[in-house]
Amino acid sequence: MPFLEGMPEFGKIELEYRLYLKSRRKIDVNNVLTVVDKYFQDCIVDAGIIKDDNYKYIQRTEFLYGGHMPLEDDSFVMVTIKGV
Repeated sequence: MPFLEGMPEFGKIELEYRLYLKSRRKIDVNNVLTVVDKYFQDCIVDAGIIKDDNYKYIQRTEFLYGGHMPLEDDSFVMVTIKGV
């Protein structure tokens, strides 16, 4: 994943996902973000940011609704990686 290139390796991390929606349609935020989380964790392991995606390396994961973003082209997820 090109956007992960150059990121340092972390021993342990916390992940925060924020879902921003283009529409006002009500959705289950966890349904969307659990799928994003699964694939994103695989990507950060493949990129060498963490050694594995188990509880030893990922200390906390948080799913949040970011809000309604009508001027964006599409809905999106913002991920914050915090070293601990």
